[in-house]
Amino acid sequence: MSAVFKVPSEYSTISAALAAATPVQGTVLVEAGTFKEAAPLKVAAGVTLEGRGATTILESDGTVLACADGAVRVANLSIHQCAAAAEQPCFGVEVRGKTLLDGCDISAKCKAKNACGVLARGSAAGPTLRGCVVHDCGQAGVLLATGARVTLSETDVRDCLGQGLLVLANCVLDATGGKVSGCAEGGLAVVGRAAASLSGCALSANGGSAGTASVSAKQGGRLVLKE
Repeated sequence: MSAVFKVPSEYSTISAALAAATPVQGTVLVEAGTFKEAAPLKVAAGVTLEGRGATTILESDGTVLACADGAVRVANLSIHQCAAAAEQPCFGVEVRGKTLLDGCDISAKCKAKNACGVLARGSAAGPTLRGCVVHDCGQAGVLLATGARVTLSETDVRDCLGQGLLVLANCVLDATGGKVSGCAEGGLAVVGRAAASLSGCALSANGGSAGTASVSAKQGGRLVLKE
């Protein structure tokens, strides 16, 4: 069993607990409360970050969480990027590896180009979002870039000003269950040599006033939809 580092009873900040957990690949357990730290919280290889559910709130004006390749699990947290007017793109969570995001509520207000709630970036990125809600993002909800492969399981994406799901070149998205709704630019866009498969995923009220599913595949993108 990995060592457990508790916030705030043992460490006053999450960043301090994560730094202590990194050398031993431990688990950081965050109790209920609102925690706002200036720099992105870095979840290193072998480390798990877990809260107590909706009452454990992580906030930042910039990117909230950055999960390295090998970060194990981020669970039961409310993760909110708060500043809409940031000059550079910011994210609720940026993932570089196969981290499991489990039961998290994620939003990112940033309206800068390429900002999003969850960014999966790089060929090593293969995260799973299970039972999460990604919502009220200033741009896309979930963005896949530079070869990422993402699995969504019973995850909802809603009320984003950009695409709900944006899959860029050389990326692959596999979504089962959940729903995508109320996203202004559309529910799903697959661009370039990318692919997306949606099974039992409901799409509704996307695409602005048109209120359509608004699913698009451009420049060789491949799309499979299953009931």
